[in-house]
Amino acid sequence: FKMVEPILVTAGSDFKIWETASYSQIYTFTPEKNVPTPTIFSTSWSTDTTGLASIIKDEDKVLLTFNKNSKYVSHEIITQGVSKPTFVQFPRTSQKHLYVSSKNELHFFDMTRHKSRKSFALKSDISCFVPNHSDAYLAIGCDNGSIVLLNTASNQTSQPFTAPKCAGQRVTCVKYSPRRTSFLGSACESGTVSFWDCNVNKNIFNINDHLAPCTSFAFSPVNDSLAASCGLDKKLI
Repeated sequence: FKMVEPILVTAGSDFKIWETASYSQIYTFTPEKNVPTPTIFSTSWSTDTTGLASIIKDEDKVLLTFNKNSKYVSHEIITQGVSKPTFVQFPRTSQKHLYVSSKNELHFFDMTRHKSRKSFALKSDISCFVPNHSDAYLAIGCDNGSIVLLNTASNQTSQPFTAPKCAGQRVTCVKYSPRRTSFLGSACESGTVSFWDCNVNKNIFNINDHLAPCTSFAFSPVNDSLAASCGLDKKLI
């Protein structure tokens, strides 16, 4: 959900864009049925909110949707060199590239040439990731419960760090604070929500109020002391 414009995106068996004033549907896209039940997920907005990138499950493709002349247009691009991508994010500073993960690899994908420009391999499969405000770092969540910081300038990765009660529990969400650039939040399938100081890779504190896997997490864009999480326990904390 983007606060800049009153637009909502939903993804599943198809991809829909809604105008939130009346919640009327203004665009829909259904992928080709190369698999019995195509699923679209992991949708990411570009920084200027004119474009979206999404994953089509079990396909070597990324779905791109752009607003051109006040109309939305979607097309699928083949992810050459990236097999069955699982997560996608637009960089903060570019609309010509994507960060795309597949198994334990993270790729910097060139949308113009339709291929990976560089890639990084981790020890565990990647579940989610997020770039910081300048694309200098990416925080990467892994299936084994660890978090790794990637320096995109030096191409070096930090030692993995894991929150209490998250070892062996898949990281479901990582987010940087929009107001405190070194402040990172994470959530995992144990239900733990954790906060980190990325300058020293230190766990500051943890919240264990969810009774089931925590599925998503967000910082307030205006209050650097406020964050919210939700989970399969149907709680908003």
